[in-house]
Parts: sequence; structure tokens; C-alpha cells
Amino acid sequence: MATPTGYGLLVIGGGNMGGAIVRGAIKAGVLPSASVCIVDPDPAKRQTFGQEGITTADTILGAAAGLDSDTIVLWAVKPQMFPDAAASYRHAVEPLALANRPSLGISIMAGITAAAATEHSRMPLIVRTMPNLPAQLGLGVTAVCQPDEASDADMAAVHRLLGAVGTVVPLAEPLLDAFTAIAGSGPAYLFYLAEAMVRSAVAQGIPPAQADAIVRHTLAGSAALLAGRTDANPAQLRSEVTSKGGTTAAAVTVLDEAGVANALVQAIEAGTARSRELGLANR
Repeated sequence: MATPTGYGLLVIGGGNMGGAIVRGAIKAGVLPSASVCIVDPDPAKRQTFGQEGITTADTILGAAAGLDSDTIVLWAVKPQMFPDAAASYRHAVEPLALANRPSLGISIMAGITAAAATEHSRMPLIVRTMPNLPAQLGLGVTAVCQPDEASDADMAAVHRLLGAVGTVVPLAEPLLDAFTAIAGSGPAYLFYLAEAMVRSAVAQGIPPAQADAIVRHTLAGSAALLAGRTDANPAQLRSEVTSKGGTTAAAVTVLDEAGVANALVQAIEAGTARSRELGLANR
């Protein structure tokens, strides 16, 4: 992905997800650390990346000297920050000859359509994607929306980079808002459950450290079971744990009476709607 003199990957935004993708790609051997430049205004983040052998810059203009046509641009800023970042990018590449400007961008920004990202940045092509936080462990799932104008080589580069941090799932762009609410926000739902389980365990007398360990291992093991038991859907697995008249049945009855499942559906609908709102606000 890298050229002898240019960056193979320019990352605009060194937050959790941008950093996870970079580290995963380097660990997987997709690209060397020396071919990456991360733009972020936070000096602490730049220092951390610098200690890992990754070039950093505080502005996009400061990274412009290493850009060329083979550089892939990963847009990893918050949606609200994108218009300003796009303006900075246009200013930075303006002095470059057209043939030397990066031709492929990848967006991991929630809500912003590929068309809007392309229009604001004036890049020839931006592929819209959405990863999730388990990418930090190489266990993420990333939705990738393939534009009609993308070549096989373009998509191979996208899949190679994002496949380094987990599973890649092709998805039509109109479904990406729902994917964001399910997979992008999904880890938070699990963490929310974990918080409640720990709080309950402590309230019933289990020491906090032990409560934390019990909940972590219970959820990790259950997630592994869900992933590994492809012969059974979630409802079937739940039924295997739920003996008639037993403790699990008593607990699940309370969840059903409280409308927890419906609340989760409503939460995902709210997340989907918010993703759409972000897209409308940043057209």
C-alpha cells in the first residue's frame, strides 16, 4: 500500500476506531507503521502513536508532503467535525497536481453518506464503512458499502485494510444507519448489561472485584458460545439455559414483564434515527 516516498495510509482522526484499524493493520502485516500518518490535534495521542513508530501531524496541511495518488485516506473524525476537516483537506491537496492527489478514501463516520463525503472532500472516490469497537481486539465487524464506480482493486484495498480488524460484511448503504445502531452501538448495550449485573451482584453481597470477574467471564463465555454454536439461534440457546420453573425462568419473566426486549428494539430504532439525523446535518 505504501510507495517509497509517500504514505500508504493517511488517517484523519486518531480516536479509538482510527487507532484500532491502524494497529490491527500493522499487526496483521497489511502495512508497515512507517507508511502511516495520523492527523490529530491532540498532542498526547500524537505522542502515543509516535512511540509506536507511526508518523503524526497536528494538521492535514502538515501531512500534505507525504500524499500521493497511492495514499488511501481514512476519514475517522466525528461527523460534526467532518465539514471543517474536509475543508482543511481540500486546502492541503490543492497545490498537488491532480495526478498526485489521493484517489481512494474510506469513511468510518456515522451518518455521513458516501455522496456527501465525496462532495465535501472532493476526493474521486470514498467508500463508506462502519466498524465497531471490538476491532481493537481484531474481533470487529465492519459493514462495507461498495459504490458502483469502485474498481475491484479499490475494494480489495478496503477489504484488506478492514479485514485486519475482524469480519467484513457487504451491505447496501441505505442499511448502514441500522447497522450503526446495531453493531456500532451494540457493544454499549452489552456493557450496559454488564454494569447492571455487577451492580446487582455487589448489592447481594458479592465483593466488587469478584462480581466484576464473574460478570466478565460469564458474558465472554456466553458470547463465545453464541459465536461458536452456529447450529442454534439466540432464542434456542436461551431456551437451553432456561429450565421450566427454574432460576433463569424467574429472571427472564421479570425481563419480559418489564418490556426489556421492546426497550432494546426502541433503543436501536432511536440509534438508527440519530444516524440519519447526523447524515442530514452534514450533507
